[in-house]
Amino acid sequence: MEFSGVLNGDKWKTMRKVFDPKLSHGIAMDYRTRFGREVEAWMDSLPAVSLKQSDGADDLGLVVDASTACKTLPFKLVALILYNEALSDAAFEELLELNNLHEKVMFKTFFGGAERSRLLSHLPTRSNGQMDEFGRKWRAFNLVMIKTAGERKRALTEVVKFLHTIDEILFANIDVTSSVLAFLLVNLARNTAAQGQLRAEILANSTSPEAYVQKTDTLLEHTCMESIRLCPAASGTPCIIDWWRLNTQSPVWQQGGHSGASFQPERFRSLSPQDYRWSFLRFGLGSRKCIGKNVSGVLMKTFLVGVLRRFDLQSVGPTSEEEMSETRKDRFTVTPDKRVRLLAL
Repeated sequence: MEFSGVLNGDKWKTMRKVFDPKLSHGIAMDYRTRFGREVEAWMDSLPAVSLKQSDGADDLGLVVDASTACKTLPFKLVALILYNEALSDAAFEELLELNNLHEKVMFKTFFGGAERSRLLSHLPTRSNGQMDEFGRKWRAFNLVMIKTAGERKRALTEVVKFLHTIDEILFANIDVTSSVLAFLLVNLARNTAAQGQLRAEILANSTSPEAYVQKTDTLLEHTCMESIRLCPAASGTPCIIDWWRLNTQSPVWQQGGHSGASFQPERFRSLSPQDYRWSFLRFGLGSRKCIGKNVSGVLMKTFLVGVLRRFDLQSVGPTSEEEMSETRKDRFTVTPDKRVRLLAL
């Protein structure tokens, strides 16, 4: 198995040389308008995932589980970049079915016991059967995409050669991206002041959305940075660098009267990138830096612009702005276990 996240040297350079141009900031900006339409369609579909409440507030807006609501949106947006017009509605439904199978395989990989046995890896177990089934269907799906692309076939012939990296981008990294979007909803619902300030900035820039999303000195940019800063790997996760401690307890985050554990996007207004260079990790380092980091920024900001122009976000249940949200135990990525109420503006 060869995918960019585990490669080094010339193999890593070859892999990134193929994918980096397809996932550049410029390409992501080219898709911003399409992203916006998909966010609107996603918001229209939210009633289908709205939860019944027992707090007497059923009629007040939509209440959603943040991680469940955000699960498929980034999956669709990144798939659009990878497959372009070849991705029909039917093809996306097939991708969702593949994702369900992929989740079963990954769950066994991370939480199973016998599945990690070298001996059992060669036996016809149910887990091995699911993994083989995914491999066959995944390859077949991409061959169909190549055929569907028609005149773009020449550009897509490398797809089969790099199936593992496409798998990594779509199925593994999207778990992370969907959690990032969910944490954005949760953090803004918990901090109504920051939410109000950001909405005011979004409305003030509604006549030039392209330029607004491109800027890196806005409250929109700082909100995305702040949410990522507060939501790295959970406490107790084995790691080389403790992202949580680095991103919250470094002295740079205690300046200006703010706690490093509080959600305060405006803290970045008084900090230069040099100030937090060694105190803030977002997309990894070196050859382990996220391959989709450029797309992620545009995706997050387009998501927030659409949501805050249409909804007011409220936290559901007890909460403390000084603590990290509860996380789900059935995911191998840090995923919030929190509900959010969305009130139409």
